Amino acid sequence: MNKNINITITTDSKPDITNTVSDSMFCNTIDINSTKTIDNEPASQIKQNSFARQCIGEALVQLMREKEFESISVTDICKTAGFSRMAYYRNFHSKNDILVQYMNMLADKFRTDLMETYPGISSKSYEIILFAFKYFKDYHTYAECLIKANLSSILQDGLNYYFDRYVAGTGSDIGRRYSLYYYSGALFNIYTTWVKGGMKESPEELAQIVYKRMNKGIQTP
Repeated sequence: MNKNINITITTDSKPDITNTVSDSMFCNTIDINSTKTIDNEPASQIKQNSFARQCIGEALVQLMREKEFESISVTDICKTAGFSRMAYYRNFHSKNDILVQYMNMLADKFRTDLMETYPGISSKSYEIILFAFKYFKDYHTYAECLIKANLSSILQDGLNYYFDRYVAGTGSDIGRRYSLYYYSGALFNIYTTWVKGGMKESPEELAQIVYKRMNKGIQTP
């Protein structure tokens, strides 16, 4: 990792997050060496802030596995993430804000991965639904932490964020928008029930269930 990342790095190592959220960590994939500009702000600074948000999010999830959410301090988070309090307060308003932003990052990453794997395929297809449940499984630790902390509404809000940003489109009619929220709510309940039950069913089994229901007349995207 490049150690010349502004003044926010306070340790020489990222948090030990092996198996904490997913085998593919955001913190390991950020390009922090770009010198391009975006809206007159150096792209390197934008990426540095993104890097900080992602690592701090992963650190908080790690801590939530070890401690009660209410007992986790800003100092705990900064120490685990390897970032200063300045970086924390530059990017977040609260611990809840960390989890909300992290959920939205997961949704954005899902969209990127989906488009790279299945460009142009219908969102009603079995392949897309299976891809989603496999992704859900990869990040089940995050969901477990939210459920344990009685913050599972963040998952629902994240699903709504995804459908609003990537599926609904500008000027969508009211019927389409509400059908998307209907679908979002169904996915949320299926996912949380699956996680609470120890994920005994395979992603393939759940994808088949959802796919069959969608093709029996439920209005979905």
